[in-house]
Amino acid sequence: MGFARRTLRFGSGLIFGAAVGTAVSVLLAPQNGDELKAELQDRREEATRAGEEAELVETERLKRLYRVAVNDPEALTGTFNHNKHEKTPAEEAAERLKKERDEAAKATREAKKAEEKVRQAEDAAKKSRDQIAKAEEQARKARDKQIKEEGDVAQAYDQAVEKSQDQPRS
Repeated sequence: MGFARRTLRFGSGLIFGAAVGTAVSVLLAPQNGDELKAELQDRREEATRAGEEAELVETERLKRLYRVAVNDPEALTGTFNHNKHEKTPAEEAAERLKKERDEAAKATREAKKAEEKVRQAEDAAKKSRDQIAKAEEQARKARDKQIKEEGDVAQAYDQAVEKSQDQPRS
């Protein structure tokens, strides 16, 4: 029971750390939005596959450990001995295993929620990048307008100076 909780806590921390790391990398990424989105999708799929594989490996390892502990090579194989009426250590262990599987399923649901939050963070980052690009474009237009106006002012000043020089002095 303690092992499952530690594993769940570790997994939750791992997922949370991955989510935060992903969000930070999205904000600081040197790639454009489409490339970044594709790369993040690939990474998310890799992480999901790795998590599923790790779950399968751990389940098999626990089954082997259980079979050794109860000295029953057929334990947890799905076969049932109808001659036994009392709860055997194998049945008790099977119940414990079921509880651990339920906890693992809960951790998987939480991981999916974390993935959704990462996706939302990616969307927010893309929106922020679009807003920054729009603001930069507006700033560029404002600079161009300012330069044009400064040129117009300089031209008007030069014309005024020429006009004042053309007038005879009294």
